[in-house]
Amino acid sequence: MVSEHGAVVRIERTTLERDGVVVVRGVVPRELALDVAAASDRTIARLADDIDRPVETYMRSVSVWRCRSAAVGGVQEVQAPVAELVSALLGQAVTSTKTSVIRKSRHSATGTPWHQDAPYARRTPYVVSTWLALDDAGEGDAMLRFLPGTHRQAPAPLVDYWRPDFVDRAPDTSAREVVFPVAAGDVLVFDPFVWHASLPCKSGRRRLAVSARWVTPDCAWTVPIPSPVDVEFGMRNAGSVTEDVLRAAYKRFVGPAPTEKTDLLAAWRARLLVEAPAGVEVVRAIDALVRLGTLDVAHHLHDAGDQEGHVYRDIWRSLVGPLRLLDVARRA
Repeated sequence: MVSEHGAVVRIERTTLERDGVVVVRGVVPRELALDVAAASDRTIARLADDIDRPVETYMRSVSVWRCRSAAVGGVQEVQAPVAELVSALLGQAVTSTKTSVIRKSRHSATGTPWHQDAPYARRTPYVVSTWLALDDAGEGDAMLRFLPGTHRQAPAPLVDYWRPDFVDRAPDTSAREVVFPVAAGDVLVFDPFVWHASLPCKSGRRRLAVSARWVTPDCAWTVPIPSPVDVEFGMRNAGSVTEDVLRAAYKRFVGPAPTEKTDLLAAWRARLLVEAPAGVEVVRAIDALVRLGTLDVAHHLHDAGDQEGHVYRDIWRSLVGPLRLLDVARRA
């Protein structure tokens, strides 16, 4: 492995300190990385089958699998050389935390907006993140992009890109964007405060990666991180707002609402096939309700999530938002 050579490690460490990001090639043998990617896809297909969902529906609802998921358990064999790399770069022992498998494809093709990672982990400090490519990612394959040096800027509040009114903006900086094409087995190591994003997956090809955060025994944030900004609907409250609005609107338009969320979503799907309140996009809303039901089950059973917030944004635009407007008009 390249990090076994002391001079190379020093260069990598210098680059990481200067830019906030460094790419290290061939940390994991390419064929092993590709084998793990294929095995991960088989595991994900099995997870879909376990909850009686078509793979297509499951993939359109879920795009990240976290620590307790079987999808993550299958990638542990490729994390050992990554741990060695991070330990060599930092010069001390490290432990991984919040390991995730992230899947981009035609099912989840939207690029990830510009953000820093640290604001999403205000209470759980760590030292660096790693992003291990399990697939080749070149032009059109949702490559990661960074603004080198921006890790030295003051941290911003978390970027809530689940908001319906969200507009993706790069931070105010003179840094020039760098895009990283990678081969399977390459690793990006980056600072929690460096601004980064991903391009859209225009090719539709699978792009699997293993993301991990790394801690040392005494790590702590050295600068204060701003508190999140409260929003009407976003990643911190989308679930509760959606359920509250759907329950209240069902009572108003139909009658007593089901107690369980799963039953509530099914009741709304059935109702929309008969009659829809004004402003509701019926086809899109039914599709979003199906995907939300899938996401909820996958979250509880597979420790899975919707990284980009597609499901909740779609259900807001097609159903929850119009219902909210109707309620506001009724109260006026």
